[in-house]
Amino acid sequence: MIKSVGIVNFQSHEETAIEFSPGLNVIAGASDAGKSSILRAISWVVKNRPAGDSIRNWSAKKNDSTIVEVVVANQGGEEVVTKERKSNKVSYSTTRGPDPLEAVSRDVPQEVSDILDLSDFNIQSQHEPYFLLNISPGKVAETLNDLVGLTVIDTSFKNLNSDILSLKRAVASEEEKEKGLIEEIGHLSYVQEISTKVYALEKKIDYKASLYETRREITAILQSIFETQSKIEKASVVLGYKSQIASVSSLAEQKEKITGRYQQIKSITEKIEQIYLVLTSEEEWLKIQEPYSQLAQLIKTQKEIHARNLLIKGIAHSISEFQEGIAMLKKDIEGKKNGLELKMKETKICPTCFRPLDKATIERMLS
Repeated sequence: MIKSVGIVNFQSHEETAIEFSPGLNVIAGASDAGKSSILRAISWVVKNRPAGDSIRNWSAKKNDSTIVEVVVANQGGEEVVTKERKSNKVSYSTTRGPDPLEAVSRDVPQEVSDILDLSDFNIQSQHEPYFLLNISPGKVAETLNDLVGLTVIDTSFKNLNSDILSLKRAVASEEEKEKGLIEEIGHLSYVQEISTKVYALEKKIDYKASLYETRREITAILQSIFETQSKIEKASVVLGYKSQIASVSSLAEQKEKITGRYQQIKSITEKIEQIYLVLTSEEEWLKIQEPYSQLAQLIKTQKEIHARNLLIKGIAHSISEFQEGIAMLKKDIEGKKNGLELKMKETKICPTCFRPLDKATIERMLS
């Protein structure tokens, strides 16, 4: 229900405020007093028509706004809808939101329509024919149906009947398809025979696949045998180094003894060198002193010992080089021994008699 209307610069109204009472309200006044303009102001808000400047007050300036405010009483309380036209721009505002709602063409924002809850049936201008009295009975029934909501029911029944008809047609079409499929199945009696042949063919394919798998396994076994034979040949070459290993072990023992002796000789040589240095510093004095001729003989002897010491150093250097050669040979033999051990562990076959070996036997042979 509309409770009040506020009008600013709309047709003959510069600024007008009207309060309505509950129930029937009558607007009375002289001719051209602006009675119809009040209805047109309400219609302007509800329908967003007419457009343009025809609704602007005649004395209003170009930049003045035309404003109509409608207050309605709804179940949730009072709500206000305000429409404003300024500089060829039309907008709505409501109490439901702070932002203005722009009116495009003749459309009314849905939020405004929800608040006002008014339509063309609720507003009739001064010169329009009487409501429902100048139309055909069928149009009257259609209008009443729209007012009470029967049109929705009629539309629903129409849609329902259309859906039922479509479903019947779909069922008939599916039944025809079913008959066609049954006839096709009748013509497919040979499928069982084909199925039997296909099954037999699948069996043959599986048998060929098993033969192919067996062939692949045999090929892998032969390849493994060839690789084992190659490893055995390599192992037989390595076995030739066993005698050399024993010889090297003996040489290693001798080397340790020689090294010990070399260290002893080296220690003695260092002591002799120290004595030689002391004696050299006193040699000139010993030439002068006759009583010390025996000491000069000792110095001569020391020189001989020094020469021998140099010889011993050369021998020691040769022994050191021989020691390095033995170490390198021992390392090489150890590597080949490890390789032989690895090959024997991988093949688990004796390289001499070609009999299978377990882990314990291999470790005993290599120890």
